[in-house]
Amino acid sequence: MASFLVAKDSEYTSRHGPLSGQLVGYAFLRNTVRFETQEKTGHFAIDLLLQSGPNQTCPTKGSISMFSSQCSYAGGEITDTAIVEKLPQSYRNLLQQVNGCILFDGGLHIRGAVVSPRWHSLRVAWFGETALHRLFPAIKQHDIPFGQDCQGDQFVLRDAVVHRLQAETGDVKNLAMDLETFLRFAHEAPVEFLSLQPLQRFRREGGELKPGELLSVYPPFCTKESAAGVSLKAIPASDRIAFLADFAGQLSRLSHGTKVKIKTSK
Repeated sequence: MASFLVAKDSEYTSRHGPLSGQLVGYAFLRNTVRFETQEKTGHFAIDLLLQSGPNQTCPTKGSISMFSSQCSYAGGEITDTAIVEKLPQSYRNLLQQVNGCILFDGGLHIRGAVVSPRWHSLRVAWFGETALHRLFPAIKQHDIPFGQDCQGDQFVLRDAVVHRLQAETGDVKNLAMDLETFLRFAHEAPVEFLSLQPLQRFRREGGELKPGELLSVYPPFCTKESAAGVSLKAIPASDRIAFLADFAGQLSRLSHGTKVKIKTSK
């Protein structure tokens, strides 16, 4: 059992590293994105022509080559057509080209319209027994949980605007961008935009995130002690999300600076 000091809200960004400075027409400023671009968003799609899941082939329709070199998993055929009808056009267009995917060696997972595997199923994350809105009070039932990062932070569409659930604390941040813009920024600066520094370290140390896995981080990044270093381990995504939901729920009852003890079991 170890003791930690809870560092909520602003200190949560310690895991991101330095976030100030210009990044391809925009700048990060502690959990917000400041736009400094004259570009029109226009229509954006993504082309995944690389590796697919077992016994599946990546789609060759369309011309979305932007992420072709970063794709490590692509969903197969759409097997949950009913869920597609509930989606906004931008997400629907994406799934019709590639039915969800994993990018950046596990750094970003876009969920697909599938019955299985469950970890890739949008329906499971949206309407299932362990749907995100059942686990995290800040997630609303109509939020569309389209993706997640390597550590279990969730990305949802709320009224067509991307929001990020900081899963350790249970807080939701408005990223003030639509799905197309989100994907474009992820392509242009994935490490900075998606906070992939821990994943980079994990891979340098010989680790690998397989499809259906997320990074377990100990001690949690929202604790003061994490500044001295954390251990990283690949675990099933369902286990990671369950832990984060329980941790965030308990954390919500504490104030900043509270000393907590975390029990771990092998």
